[in-house]
Amino acid sequence: MSNPTLLNGVIQGSLAANTGGSYEYAKFNYPGDGSTVTLNLTVDNPLALENTSGGFAVYQGSTLIGTSSITSDPHTASLSFSSTTAGLTTVQVFDYDPNASFHYTLTPEGLPAQNAATTSATSTESAASATSATASAATTSTTSTTSTAASGGNGGPSTLSGSASGTLAGNSAGSIATYSLDYAGNGQTETISLTVSPTLPQENGAAGLNVYDASGNLIGTAQPTAPGAVSITLSNNPAGKYTVQIFNYDPTTTVSYTVSEAVS
Repeated sequence: MSNPTLLNGVIQGSLAANTGGSYEYAKFNYPGDGSTVTLNLTVDNPLALENTSGGFAVYQGSTLIGTSSITSDPHTASLSFSSTTAGLTTVQVFDYDPNASFHYTLTPEGLPAQNAATTSATSTESAASATSATASAATTSTTSTTSTAASGGNGGPSTLSGSASGTLAGNSAGSIATYSLDYAGNGQTETISLTVSPTLPQENGAAGLNVYDASGNLIGTAQPTAPGAVSITLSNNPAGKYTVQIFNYDPTTTVSYTVSEAVS
């Protein structure tokens, strides 16, 4: 993943329609003083927001703070949060809709002024990357990435059937691989499991596994079962094509992973 844009005011970007997910990222340092920060996303094409396949999620490290909710205006989604935890915070703007691309504006409210050098140092980026991030913030441009680490022949994510393996480079902004999963519904119990090596990034919460339903809603984050191993189980969920997202936010450690699915 390329470096995210420093969120120090209004930024704009665009996302292409992609069932495997198109993403753009922004970052900021949150002071952890309990102050409320509100993020507002406005789009030109409301379809993805209306069917919940588009929006944004906010993370501190690998911990999901929350996801946006559409407002009374179908073109706008919003999230407000406060915390006593200070640290680098990442905003992931996403579009899982297969047909609806959109241009967006992301507007922060209640956000303290950001120091580009401090934020870049916090995220352990290289000097060259920090310079790039500072320039990106100055021009209010955005950096885009799509899930290609586990892409299939058509450019979308590979279907997870049985097991698959790969690697994710260390990256404080996050390295991500995605797979699609055809879930049959009808009360079927299906478990998605992930093991990573070395185990420390998973143990400290920097590496793990998220699962999203066919509408792009986060079903849950996999829970630890052993050092370096996590799993999540689907049951009584609607049938559809789900997205399995594997992430690594450790700034220095590359992980090898194996992800598998099994019906019981």
